[in-house]
Amino acid sequence: MTTPAAIPELLCPGGGPAAGYAALAYGADAVYVGVKRFSARAEAENFSLDELSDFAGYAHSLAPRRCVYVTVNTLLKESERAEAARLLSGLALAGVDAVIVQDLGLFRLLRERLPELPIHASTQMAIHNREGAEALAKLGVKRVTLARELTLAEIRDICAVPGLEVEAFLHGALCYSYSGLCLYSSHLTGRSANRGRCAYPCRDYFHAEGREVGHCFSMKDLALADHVGELAAAGVASLKIEGRKKNELYVAAAAWLYRRILDGKISSTERAEAEAQVRTVFSRPVTDLYIGDAENREVIDSVIVGHRGNPAGKIEAVRLRSGGRWVEFVAACGIEKHDGLQLDLPGQPKPYGFPVLELVEAARVGKLLIESSPGERVQVRLPEGAPEIPLGARVYHASSQETKRSFPVTRPRPGTHRVRVPLALKVSTTPEGLTAGATLTLPPHLGGKLAAGSWSAPGKLEPATDVARMAETARAAFAKLGDTRFVLTEFDWDGNCFVPVSELNRFRREIATALEQVLEEAQQRFAESASLLPALPAETGELRWSLKTDQPACLREILASDTPDEVTLDISGLPFAEFENQLAEITAMLGRERVRLALPVICRAGDRADLTDRICALREQGWRKWEVSNLWGWRALGLDPAAPDSGFDLAADWPLYVLNGLAVDAALALGASLCTASPEDDRENLRALLSARGARLQVPVYQDTPLFISENCPHAAPNRCMVCVPNCPRGDVKLVSSRNQALRVLRRGGRYFTISETPFCLARHLTELTAAGLRQARVDFCYRTYAAPEAKKVWDLVRAGQTPVPVHDGNFDRVLL
Repeated sequence: MTTPAAIPELLCPGGGPAAGYAALAYGADAVYVGVKRFSARAEAENFSLDELSDFAGYAHSLAPRRCVYVTVNTLLKESERAEAARLLSGLALAGVDAVIVQDLGLFRLLRERLPELPIHASTQMAIHNREGAEALAKLGVKRVTLARELTLAEIRDICAVPGLEVEAFLHGALCYSYSGLCLYSSHLTGRSANRGRCAYPCRDYFHAEGREVGHCFSMKDLALADHVGELAAAGVASLKIEGRKKNELYVAAAAWLYRRILDGKISSTERAEAEAQVRTVFSRPVTDLYIGDAENREVIDSVIVGHRGNPAGKIEAVRLRSGGRWVEFVAACGIEKHDGLQLDLPGQPKPYGFPVLELVEAARVGKLLIESSPGERVQVRLPEGAPEIPLGARVYHASSQETKRSFPVTRPRPGTHRVRVPLALKVSTTPEGLTAGATLTLPPHLGGKLAAGSWSAPGKLEPATDVARMAETARAAFAKLGDTRFVLTEFDWDGNCFVPVSELNRFRREIATALEQVLEEAQQRFAESASLLPALPAETGELRWSLKTDQPACLREILASDTPDEVTLDISGLPFAEFENQLAEITAMLGRERVRLALPVICRAGDRADLTDRICALREQGWRKWEVSNLWGWRALGLDPAAPDSGFDLAADWPLYVLNGLAVDAALALGASLCTASPEDDRENLRALLSARGARLQVPVYQDTPLFISENCPHAAPNRCMVCVPNCPRGDVKLVSSRNQALRVLRRGGRYFTISETPFCLARHLTELTAAGLRQARVDFCYRTYAAPEAKKVWDLVRAGQTPVPVHDGNFDRVLL
């Protein structure tokens, strides 16, 4: 007999307090929430720290106890280090159960300075294989949230990593790119997905070479209800519903559906009804993505974007009467006055939606209905100005009064369950007045037990007639700490004097005010200390120049006349025998000390055998100089990120993201000697980072930045392709958005890389950057195909501080949001 799989945790979104309490009310075992800063859903309502403390205390008071995880999963700028450290301190005081992070600097700060707060690795870290999970386990992470793109077999493999919980997405919106590897919104608008400000340009409309391809990056929604048992059997610890920008009704309906599925307490009829309720709140067409088929191509809805609703029928007639137009259809579900309907219209990117204000039974048009029954033929009056409605148009039930009534939520009074700091207070009386001393029990990062101060209240006091009663009165008075952050846990009354209650209350308020200041100062000291950057030795000398490419042959003309300080070669771009030949050629020209080998950012199960063979062969040849761009690289090289190997010279490429000095230092602590700045950085932040860490930073000054890295072919849906074939003619196609943004989609190694039609280039800013502390600049020839003469021309222009035309400079001349 086999042991039944444990029921995974049901993890639900709480975009704000209302949604958080709804999640708890309808079955969530845990809720993930964001605060007002550093959340990857910056435009959600999010929580204040007081609201979070209330919410965490309430969740912990329930039986069984529920958990609260907080997303601090954006990338930090250099100026934000202290603010973020202060926030983490506040989270510890609020009693949260874990912090979800992406930024390497925050990761290290938590591990070293707030070990009491468990770390969950955000899906923004793009952990997609066992090696990446092993690296996290070595670093003390409690849980990893996996990339959504994985198959069940890959998830099962990662679940076998000891000492690490696995969280997988169950339901909700999908990104076209691997999360954390999307720079499209950032380079197009300055709104970074890695900082919670995504503008969702992937939902835009595109055309290619004179033909429309629609919303070719617009993903369907994930829905894995049919795979819950398989995920549990694989060892997944937590199943996650996406949706921190969704309202409390959506959260309640989705939590209620999946709670009953997980518990096995729902019939097929009940499940269909519950799924319909979710769809009336928000839904797109759904997919199970790659959970069962790594080659699934039915994952994009290129026709319509946005909310659809629950399918409710097709238009069978449009009637003209009573001075208006009425659509007639057989309603697959009950419809009620004030519900909302949506219709798919040909050529329109979004459904046409309208409220149900007049509803009749088609056979009895003279009598208005309040509600209709499923299967009934009905007519609904269209609003004035409605577009032409074709016969056969699909009808969706997009808003339901019945669903809204089904999920009431009550919230506790603010402050009732707030997590507070334990306070021990000793108050003494003498005929000359009151004195008090306080001790706070703080989290370890603030010092634990803290003697918080002493206070006095001079005044003439008379003897008490009933000392015991006076002590009880005093305890009651000092326990009334109201909306402060403290709770009286110990009280010692020493003395036999009588003190009026009014004086006790005044003295309590004075002490409480002083304690608030003590706590503020303790948190500020921590923030300043934790965010402080140690000085690094300054580096002088001429600007160093390096090259990176996945097509070594394009460097021949450059190397024939110039000697870069370093050349980095991606080991995955060519058949291995061809790569070895070109590696030998370049090494003969430059010497091995100037050549570095790079691992790709993604290594899925289908890539592993080939990449492992390549790595082993190259290591046997004595190569110790490598570049990694994802945490999986450390384990693939046989390295322990928690115990760096001095025999290796590692560089951290930009997808590991170092937008602040803490992140640079974290990468150095993992064994890197050099970090690559992010191509989405802006002028002010990059200058500040170079000033602080220029000696360990190289800046890409020319590259074809991948805006999307994806497993999804954007041509599959509009072209109805079910299978990708080698040498597909659509493997290199120019797309143009409705905003006239030109992109190029390249298929490389079975994966899809979307780049801008114009390269990213900072050549015209070289003088300014050098003055700010730039010591190493890099030119990349990756993804786009470069002939050797073209590469030589770009290299010469960029080194001279001149700009190849046309190019763009990303966010350099604007603020990265």
